[in-house]
Amino acid sequence: MEKQRIWKIFRRVIFWVAVPLLALHLVIFALIQIPAVQTLITEKLVNILSGNINGEIEIGRLHYKLFNTISIDNISILSTEKSPLLDSLKQNFHQSDTLLYVKRADATLNIWELFDNRLVFNNVTINGGTFNLQNEEIKITNLERILNLKNGPKAEKSPGNMTISAQKVALHNFRFTLNNPFKMGQVEGEECIDFADLMLSGIEMDAENIIFKEGRLSLDLKSLSAVDKSGYSLQELKGKFSLGDGKAMLEEMVLRDNFSTINADCFYMGYKTPRSFAYFCDSIQLLLQFPHLGIFEGGVQEQ
Repeated sequence: MEKQRIWKIFRRVIFWVAVPLLALHLVIFALIQIPAVQTLITEKLVNILSGNINGEIEIGRLHYKLFNTISIDNISILSTEKSPLLDSLKQNFHQSDTLLYVKRADATLNIWELFDNRLVFNNVTINGGTFNLQNEEIKITNLERILNLKNGPKAEKSPGNMTISAQKVALHNFRFTLNNPFKMGQVEGEECIDFADLMLSGIEMDAENIIFKEGRLSLDLKSLSAVDKSGYSLQELKGKFSLGDGKAMLEEMVLRDNFSTINADCFYMGYKTPRSFAYFCDSIQLLLQFPHLGIFEGGVQEQ
């Protein structure tokens, strides 16, 4: 009898905890379906995010689905600055005001982890979009100008001590461009990549166990593929990736392209600050360690 009484009490507790939580979800879901509420939330979010950048952020529409699934359409980070220099770069080198555009992002968020200063996603899927990294002066990129980045170790630190993680992240039909008018030259040879005028399209990526904490990023890269405008095709890239403290590493690397398959114990890129990647040909140290063959060291050489 005592066990039955305890069980009844337990069921009542579960009931009175579960019902309010479910009701809260339903209320939030109902409110966010109202266009005026969607507009209000979107405007508040844009104002918060735009406050510290030299540009503007646009969000088309925000959707909330039951059980913590959020969808956002048409996210853009744009430059609003006007100058003869920027106009000339757009006209002569096809540069753009858009730093980042995402057609649609879907994420399943664990809300309760926020109380422990953790931003935890179960799944994140990005469908369509582009990221444009452009040199506007010899040592200045649109990324630094728009996001007001500082040249120094602090650029790697995340705000506060918040940990951001995700079980799975998928990227579909994405594009990345790197445009540096100050380094452009004549690149010869079939399927040779020009790192001063790079355009990777059809990017597909699947990653798991993503963790970003105290300026350090780690993830299991399950697959990455893309095609450069030169015709070079990266058919598969996978391994265990980490970034932070002046080094980017891809361990247990497998790379497959049009010509061959490469297996390496580790591919290492050394850098001074995150901005070094915008000057890849000049600022990145490369190391490649093959099984039983030792370490090959060098840098990217411009043609």
